[in-house]
Amino acid sequence: MKKRILVLLSVVALMVVMLATSVAPAFAAPTWHCVDPTGMQTRTVFTPSDRRLLEAEGWECTNIHRRVPV
Repeated sequence: MKKRILVLLSVVALMVVMLATSVAPAFAAPTWHCVDPTGMQTRTVFTPSDRRLLEAEGWECTNIHRRVPV
């Protein structure tokens, strides 16, 4: 009986770790949604240097705030 509980707890702990590692990258870096001057193209960028490059070309970038649904 003790072995079954130990195996069950190990499986649950592994599932929690796997869930945490799959969700963490979504919150690791800021994200910007950029639209070109004509409004015909959109692009999502993840680095400030990419955002600055697009803004220098006339694109308009807005920060995307990712929130966890409650």
